Amino acid sequence: MENAKRGHSFKYIAIRRWILDNIENHVFKYGDKLPSENLLCHKFEISRQTVRNAMDQLADEGIVRRVRGSGTYVAQKLGETRNKTIGVCLSFINEYIFPAILLGIEETLTAKGFGMELGITYNKIEQERRFLERMLKANVSGLIIEGTKTGLPNPNLSIYREFLRREIPVMFIHNYYPELPCASVVMDDVNCAKKLTKMLIDAGHRDIAGFFKIDDMQGQKRYEGYIGALIEAGIPVRDELIRCFTSNSQDALFEYSHHPLLADVRKCSAIVCYNDQMASKMYSYFKERGIKVPQDVSMVGFDDSFVDPAAILRLTTVRHPKRELGKAAADRLMHMVENGTESIPQEPLIVNANIICRSSIKILNKPSGEMVI
Repeated sequence: MENAKRGHSFKYIAIRRWILDNIENHVFKYGDKLPSENLLCHKFEISRQTVRNAMDQLADEGIVRRVRGSGTYVAQKLGETRNKTIGVCLSFINEYIFPAILLGIEETLTAKGFGMELGITYNKIEQERRFLERMLKANVSGLIIEGTKTGLPNPNLSIYREFLRREIPVMFIHNYYPELPCASVVMDDVNCAKKLTKMLIDAGHRDIAGFFKIDDMQGQKRYEGYIGALIEAGIPVRDELIRCFTSNSQDALFEYSHHPLLADVRKCSAIVCYNDQMASKMYSYFKERGIKVPQDVSMVGFDDSFVDPAAILRLTTVRHPKRELGKAAADRLMHMVENGTESIPQEPLIVNANIICRSSIKILNKPSGEMVI
């Protein structure tokens, strides 16, 4: 009996050593699926229980990871540990809503003993690629990222998939790529845009223009809410009142006195702007031409970040949950770091945002005429 137990122990040690040797020699690489229990039983001429005991111990040590219904995977590069650093990448960092978002992220990561490696894309594909490649080399513990041009096909998806293959948690903020099985934290863009548009409709406006950035998911969702409110109110969706721009064309929108994208806005009495930056540029454009807000045209925006030096315009807008959004993204990412990438559902977490009602909407008693631009 004693010899039988000793033989069982030797077999248990042998299979454990064989797996470790193959990981150290890079036969089994990080993220690879190990041979099935049946194959290992046949190879070593041992029982399935002995194989399971060996795998259970390796799993307890964090060297392998067992996935119910799928198999056992290499979960650790031997001799290498991940940095207690989280890669954080946004389209911008030092302006607009982004400092407050970073503050919310930093509070959570610092409390957990993690640092940040910051990146900025300026919503450019090549900048995103460089950051992702740098984070893979740095062996970060996780990634919080605002996707680049998420309204368009993205050539960097293969790099994201390498993060997933290595089981490095990825958390998207503001948007996500539908092709990737990743968690995300987003604002309620559709409903907020619908509520803003409905406020204009309730104030008597029917000729409501919309300006939306179309190469990002946020712009597409806000456009969806805008047309949804018009349809529900029985108001025709008019192509001549809808203007879609891209990240590359946004700045050029107001460079010319008679830009084609603005030509037909004279037919509207109100405008839904993609965000407050757009509203600010629109307001300056109007002011130069003697057009008053809201007397001549009503206007609403997104993010509650409008800064008017003359303190004349008080914009009705959606208050972006900046700090809360950043904290929610960091909280969920840390949960995945501590409990595995599958511990957080892939369905987006939608963070509610409040509408701030100010004085940029005119109440119409009767239909207004065309505005002149």
